[in-house]
Amino acid sequence: MLIAPRPGAVRSQDTATSGRSRSMRRSARMASAVRNRAWSTTTRETSVSRTRDSSSSTVSATGRPYTAAPRSFAADVLAVFGTDERLWSATIAARLAESLPGVYADVTADAVASQLRALGVEVKNVRERGQAVRKGCERTAIEAVTS
Repeated sequence: MLIAPRPGAVRSQDTATSGRSRSMRRSARMASAVRNRAWSTTTRETSVSRTRDSSSSTVSATGRPYTAAPRSFAADVLAVFGTDERLWSATIAARLAESLPGVYADVTADAVASQLRALGVEVKNVRERGQAVRKGCERTAIEAVTS
């Protein structure tokens, strides 16, 4: 048995597309509200309200803006080079972890090499003083990127 539509019923819009655009508009409104709201943290002693600082574009997982200046990986690598002309990626990783443990505690030689390549530094076979040849970079390549 076929059921015919009621003679007076007319659809004014397609619910599949209109529902999707409504939900997309709602999502955009909600995201905007989250970005613009005041961040609040409540403790037992006091309630502190913080508004998002316009100079910081990154917010931590706790909702508080980061206050530290962004780090330059190239500058950090240049700082750990010291007086050496060539270093292995593994040596750079070890020195970064030693000098800046809060930032580079878990950095690996592969991660260092990847970051250096992303900066345009050639990662190639280099020889540290009196050692074997392994993947690393030259100081001049880092200086070229930082200047």
